[in-house]
This record gives sequence, structure tokens and C-alpha cells, in this order.
Amino acid sequence: MANPTSLTQADINYLQSKVDLGTAQSTAEYYLYLSGKGYDYGTLAYQFFTDTGVAGEVGRNYLEVCSVGEGGPAITDTLVDNMGIDLMTRDSKLGGQVRLIAGIVVILLDMSSE
Repeated sequence: MANPTSLTQADINYLQSKVDLGTAQSTAEYYLYLSGKGYDYGTLAYQFFTDTGVAGEVGRNYLEVCSVGEGGPAITDTLVDNMGIDLMTRDSKLGGQVRLIAGIVVILLDMSSE
């Protein structure tokens, strides 16, 4: 487990600029930045939303199995991009550390009720 560094106001402003852009690219940059600051959930989220690394592959496979098994929506790149933007926005409002899997489950439930 990494020892995260405290975020400065400049860090928070940078992260908020990524939230304000609200794109899949800015989501990747948001979580990569947090990863670089030592926040493990940033690494996990980055890998999940960019479909890279072991964590990304395992997370996407798990999401697909759970979604299909529960009659949820098909997992597409667009859906994952939108989930990333939504989770990044929630994360920034709560001051970080939104639990990745819990956040994704909430987003899926919200989307399946639409």
C-alpha cells in the first residue's frame, strides 16, 4: 500500500479542472494523477477505466460477469467511459477515496433504472 502525499490546493485545482472537462481522457488523467500522488485507488481506477494492467482486466471482466448475471446493461466502452466520468465527479465532491467497486455498482444500478 502506498503512502499518499497530502493534496495541495494546486493539486485540488488540477483535479477539478479534469472534472470540469468531463471526458474519458480527463478521467484517466484524474486517476493517473492521484496514482502518482500515492493513492492506490487512483491506480486501480486508472487501470479499470483505461482497460490496462491486471486490475483493469480483472475489474472489467468482473463487471461484465456481474452485469450480465444480474440482467444489467451490456458493458460497452461508452458505458465504462460514462461510469468513469460519473465516478470521478462523485469522487471529487466527496473529497476522494470513493470505493471503486461500490461506486461502479451504484452507477450500474442508476443506469439500469433509467
